[in-house]
Amino acid sequence: MATLRCLATGRTLEDLKFSCRTAPQTLGKIIPDACEAIFKAPRNYCKENVARVFEHRWNFPNCIGAVDGKDVAIMLPPGSGSHIYNYKNVHSQVLLGIANANYELLYFSFGTNGRVSDGGVFEASDLSKKTRRRETECAKGGNCRWKKKRGMC
Repeated sequence: MATLRCLATGRTLEDLKFSCRTAPQTLGKIIPDACEAIFKAPRNYCKENVARVFEHRWNFPNCIGAVDGKDVAIMLPPGSGSHIYNYKNVHSQVLLGIANANYELLYFSFGTNGRVSDGGVFEASDLSKKTRRRETECAKGGNCRWKKKRGMC
């Protein structure tokens, strides 16, 4: 809970200690560990299973993730000017997430300024860059039986 609250709000550990009832020193250890675990988790999932569940549960074939972004209002950082000022008249950064059919987070990226379009947010993410460099399993073609059966990934 503390990690998601930290990522969504950008609040300091000193501020989070009140809402999480946890010492800032403890939060300073928990939050980086949780972020690392979240970051590593998507690397091990199998596209074949994700696609099968999307098709079975939602009747949506050939889908290996649902993408969405959320503008998170933040306090204006010193010296940022209007760089992060968006059309909703607030300063914000975008939390981009990719979830599987069971609403489980497979990937997230946070920090793109709120002025950027959805496509621009994805373009700025490390997932987009890795896909263009063919460093992701999907870009490499993967080794899923699903891809071989259906002819696509």
